[in-house]
Amino acid sequence: MATNKRITNRAKVRSAKELARQAVETPQPRRLKDKAKDLEGKLHRLEVEIAASSRIYGETRRRSRDELPPPEPSRKIRSGPKRLTHAQTREKRRTFYMQVLEFAVTALLFVGACAWLYQWWLSRTAI
Repeated sequence: MATNKRITNRAKVRSAKELARQAVETPQPRRLKDKAKDLEGKLHRLEVEIAASSRIYGETRRRSRDELPPPEPSRKIRSGPKRLTHAQTREKRRTFYMQVLEFAVTALLFVGACAWLYQWWLSRTAI
């Protein structure tokens, strides 16, 4: 079975002595000076941006005073049943059964009232 294995390059294999000697060597001063100058430039640019941030924020607010904010990205609504805890499921089931019971009692009372009215009507019209 073929797998992806890293193959070492024979040309780059070094001995421990070479690696130790390379670690002891000091970096070139010219490189360090260039890096230091580059870091100082980046630091200066960041300081200038920080100092100007309140001014830029005010200008942006003034410029976009009459614009509506961008619409919020639409959230994907999960389709399908929402997972409930056992207690929530039990409460939902209890509520449903109570509504069924209330409907049945109301329907029986309505049917009973209609039957009583029908009997009353029959007794009145039979005379």
